[in-house]
Amino acid sequence: MPERQRGRKPPERKEDTLYSKAVRYPDEQSSESPYDNVQELIRVEPCNLSVYRIRLGDHLEYHVAVLGEPPAQELQRRIDDFLKDGEAVTLPSEAVDALLARRAQQQKDGPWVEHRHFPRRRL
Repeated sequence: MPERQRGRKPPERKEDTLYSKAVRYPDEQSSESPYDNVQELIRVEPCNLSVYRIRLGDHLEYHVAVLGEPPAQELQRRIDDFLKDGEAVTLPSEAVDALLARRAQQQKDGPWVEHRHFPRRRL
């Protein structure tokens, strides 16, 4: 079996080991602190996770989604603690697929990528 070359990432884990947690918030303000806290946590802790704040649903409700490799138990506890004030939800598969595609693209840019996209005004 060929030896893995240095500097190359191993192939992505199978979907059945994907860590996915999503929480819904009633408004932008209530989703801001949980999102920022989880973002900072995964920036400083060794893990392979991404966090997103997105708007979904008929009323464009705010969601915070965390995706990636399953975190260590203590890290998961801390993520859960930051997200505890929201309503746990299951994201639609289309949303998960879009976030995973975005995650794959971002990982090509480096180990830490941060982008803020603001909602466009509707006319």
